[in-house]
Amino acid sequence: MSFLVASLVTGASSAYAAENTTLKDEAKTVETINSQYKDSAGNLVNEKTYLNEDGEVTGGEVEIGKSPTSDGGFGIMAAPHFSANSKTSRQVEAGWIQLRVFGTGSSKAYTSSSKTSYKAIDSIGVNTILYYNNTVEDTASSTKSNSSTAAATAKQEAINCCFGYKTQSNHSFKEAGYSSWYPTTTHYLN
Repeated sequence: MSFLVASLVTGASSAYAAENTTLKDEAKTVETINSQYKDSAGNLVNEKTYLNEDGEVTGGEVEIGKSPTSDGGFGIMAAPHFSANSKTSRQVEAGWIQLRVFGTGSSKAYTSSSKTSYKAIDSIGVNTILYYNNTVEDTASSTKSNSSTAAATAKQEAINCCFGYKTQSNHSFKEAGYSSWYPTTTHYLN
């Protein structure tokens, strides 16, 4: 009898492990497709689409940037560069029976448009909303003072069929001597 119970437990563990391996393989990115376009506000949008080994979309992200103009103050040195990003991804999470969808918004401030060094600014923030078929799944936000980055991740809350996800992030960048910037970035995972 104990042999039968041990076999059943071992079999269940093996089945769970095999299922988890499949989920991990489905979420693993092996190819990235880069593209650019202009949004309705005239911003140049850099978009990345992530694919698994079967050519299925596992996620993606959009990014826009801006070097703010001086607000007329004196003594201004080189302008910082602001970067706003929204990312949607499918990932394995323990306890979920499907790949869970995450929407992350991030705001970053750099010393220049080359984006090689971060620059702390007066205030930086992001509010992220993850939608499923135009219904809010979750929200998250982060605002920091004297910092160069802020990020917030919203998570899928209900087991849903298929796709139809949207990550929308509202960003804020404030630095004395420069015009503030409040862009919105949106990424769709269909």
